[in-house]
Amino acid sequence: MAQESHYAEIVEKLKDHSSMKQFIHRNTMMQISAIKKSLINLSLNLSKDVTAIDNNVEIVYTDGGEFEAEIKFSGDALIFAMHTNVFTFPTEHKIHQLPFVKANPKKAYCGLIQIYNFLSDSIKYNRLNDLGYLVTRIFINSENQFFLEGKDDLNYGIANYENQIFDQKAIEDIIQHAIVFSIDFELQVPPLEQSEIITLAEKQYNTTTSGMSTGKRLGFEFKAGETKPLI
Repeated sequence: MAQESHYAEIVEKLKDHSSMKQFIHRNTMMQISAIKKSLINLSLNLSKDVTAIDNNVEIVYTDGGEFEAEIKFSGDALIFAMHTNVFTFPTEHKIHQLPFVKANPKKAYCGLIQIYNFLSDSIKYNRLNDLGYLVTRIFINSENQFFLEGKDDLNYGIANYENQIFDQKAIEDIIQHAIVFSIDFELQVPPLEQSEIITLAEKQYNTTTSGMSTGKRLGFEFKAGETKPLI
């Protein structure tokens, strides 16, 4: 018996499912562009107001390409990185219990923008083994409804997901909260036991990169343009 053709089903899924994901991807790209514009304006305003008091405090915006942006403020840097894929959530995730998601399961599909905190010197001196910290991750659906998973004030849970719109006010609020969190999140000296022994290779590395491998806390590792969890 001839095997049943799934061609029509494939066409339908591509028209519906894949088209939806492409739309969310394009929408997330629009939002990373909006974030970049806000970072540019903020860096200009901060430079004007802060450097007038102390010109040693640098505020610098850097465009990291199509999917990334960076702002440095004194000893800290924030990297805003858009993931190129669209995500949904495990079946046990609370998002699937929300009435408006139950009514329209497509609302559980989101684009992802992550914010990382690094020391400015990690980037300046290209210290590839330095550690950074995931401050928050932003999930945005096709209707610009969003929620955050992050630290302190950067953890807008999914309880109000339906009513949280990723607009200009939300962007500015998230950026400013991330900067305040990063400034307050102090660099701590490592335990003495971690510094008692050093190899010659580490000494040579420290000489060429202006310091030992450094991070505020254990968390994420900066590796040649990518950031990955330390397990």
